[in-house]
Amino acid sequence: MSNHGILKGKRQWLSQAVNGRNRIYVSSSNWNTDKAALNSDRRFSQTAQASTLHTVYMSGCQQELTRKPDPKGFYEYRQCFVDL
Repeated sequence: MSNHGILKGKRQWLSQAVNGRNRIYVSSSNWNTDKAALNSDRRFSQTAQASTLHTVYMSGCQQELTRKPDPKGFYEYRQCFVDL
């Protein structure tokens, strides 16, 4: 799941409008906050700041997300409003 180009294409395709109706694709991911695991295994190198952690696509277009990080850095809330 690490190839952003392939994932972007799939997300665009899955969110294409069908018969004049909008469709939405929403994805979310977790990241590994265990620093020891990050240093020992690069497969878990996703970070909280990665823009691809959470995505929203509507009718083939990626939507803008508002990011609201936790002050302690344990999580980040992201939201998006779409007009259906």
